[in-house]
Amino acid sequence: MSVKVLITAIGEHLVADVSQVEDTVSDQIVAYWVRNPRIVSYRTQDGEITAGLVTYCTVAADTEFSLSAHHVVAVLDPKEDVLNIYNQVVYGNASNASDSEDGGEADLTD
Repeated sequence: MSVKVLITAIGEHLVADVSQVEDTVSDQIVAYWVRNPRIVSYRTQDGEITAGLVTYCTVAADTEFSLSAHHVVAVLDPKEDVLNIYNQVVYGNASNASDSEDGGEADLTD
């Protein structure tokens, strides 16, 4: 698995640890398995756009699930600062060494 930005068919931007789920016969991608997803939340303040990471589906206990490949329109690599913030929010540091989850929000600014 690796951290990716997924853009969904409804326009959500998710940052998550992602792996592809492939059909064993056709080798086509049928879904994406996401772990510890966070929604990118964009805000405008004083004419500047800022972004934050917020917990995906805060009412669910699950931290891993699949998204249908038909629901995902793009898979992108995150910027380095986004990756660092994601690791800090999800794991409590800048590496994947821990599995703690706080569900908090972090600001992403240029």
